[in-house]
Amino acid sequence: MKKSILTINLCLVLTLSIVTGKFTIARNFESDEQVITRLKKSLNLEPGKAFTYFQIGWHYQKMGFDKNAKIYYEQCISINKQFVSAWINLGNIYKKEKAVKKALLHYKQALKLKPKSANANYNIGTLYLHTNNEKLARVHLLRAVATRKELVSGYLNLSTIHLRWFQRNKKSQDLYLARKYLKKILYLDNTHPSALYNLGRLYEIEHDYNNALMFYRKCLQYSKRGKRYRKNAIKRIQSIMQYLKK
Repeated sequence: MKKSILTINLCLVLTLSIVTGKFTIARNFESDEQVITRLKKSLNLEPGKAFTYFQIGWHYQKMGFDKNAKIYYEQCISINKQFVSAWINLGNIYKKEKAVKKALLHYKQALKLKPKSANANYNIGTLYLHTNNEKLARVHLLRAVATRKELVSGYLNLSTIHLRWFQRNKKSQDLYLARKYLKKILYLDNTHPSALYNLGRLYEIEHDYNNALMFYRKCLQYSKRGKRYRKNAIKRIQSIMQYLKK
C-alpha cells in the first residue's frame, strides 16, 4: 500500500511560477494543451475564478499564443482588477508587440497596485532603457534591485546605463558604478559571460590590461552560456596581445 501511495505522489510535482510567486500543483506528465483543457473544464464549475483565467493565459503565453493569452489575462482582470501579475504579463505581450505606450500603461497599473513590485519596476525600467530614457530607467531599476537583491538582469541594465553615460561624458563616477554593478552580478553568478566580458572592457578602457585579459579569458571559459561574447572576447584578447608586443 505504501509503495502505491509513493508512486502516485511521484506523478505530481510542486512547481513555482516566477510570474505569480504562487505555488501550484501541476501534473508533470501533462502538456500545456492538456493543462489548458483541464483548466477550461474547471471554469464550468467556477466561472468567476480569476486565477484560473490567469493560469490559462500563462500557458498560452508560454506556448507563444499571445492573442489567446491576452484574452484570458483581460478576463482575469475584469474579475479581479487587483491581479498584479496579469497586468504585468499583458504589459509583456504589448512590449513584445512594440506597443510601448500600452505596455507602459499596464506596468504602471501593476506598480500602482503594488508599489514595491520588483517585476513592475524592472519592466518599467527596462522599457525606459529601450526607449533611451535612461534617467527614469535608472530610478525604476534601482527600486527593483532594492526589493529583489538577486535580480541579475537589473544590475546588468544599471551597468549598461552607466557605461552609456561614461561613453558620452567620460565621468569616472559612471565607470566606478558600472563596475560596481557588474561585480555584484559576479557575486551572484561568477560565470555570467556578459558581466565578465564587460568588466574586461572596463579594465581595457582604463589600460589595466592584466585584469582585462583575465576577465576576457574567464568569459571564454564560460562562453557556452553566452556564445555571442566568444568572438568579441577573442578579438579583444588578440588586440591587447598585439598592443603589448609593440
